Amino acid sequence: MTGASVSATDGDYFCPVVETMRLLEQKWTLQIVKELVGGKRRFCQLQHALRGDARTGSARDVNPKTLSQRLKTLEAHGVVTRRMVSDIPPNVEYDLTCSGHDLVSIVDSVDRWARRWMQPTGCCAEACAAGDGEQGHE
Repeated sequence: MTGASVSATDGDYFCPVVETMRLLEQKWTLQIVKELVGGKRRFCQLQHALRGDARTGSARDVNPKTLSQRLKTLEAHGVVTRRMVSDIPPNVEYDLTCSGHDLVSIVDSVDRWARRWMQPTGCCAEACAAGDGEQGHE
């Protein structure tokens, strides 16, 4: 049973990889982490940064409730810190912890692996076939 432990609540096994993937697979989580690599951000700055480009039809703004939930989850897992800047008006800053910065390096490693080994699909496959993909396979 290397790498697994029994949960105290129901006797199930705890797998760190499964639990990490449950955290990372939530919509907007990786985008939030990526945005915080640049340093502290306030809630509205994060919300603004997580917008698509309406001019190209890819507008996909993050819902404020969803953003708040994701930030609380990341904080609960020790990936993000939350700091009150002022009470009036209420102002909060979010920043990556050491754990959050370690997570970025893991995501970067997955990105490198995917660019080398994953096959492009859909419109991405067409762009790669046409030679438009800058990040082609090695």
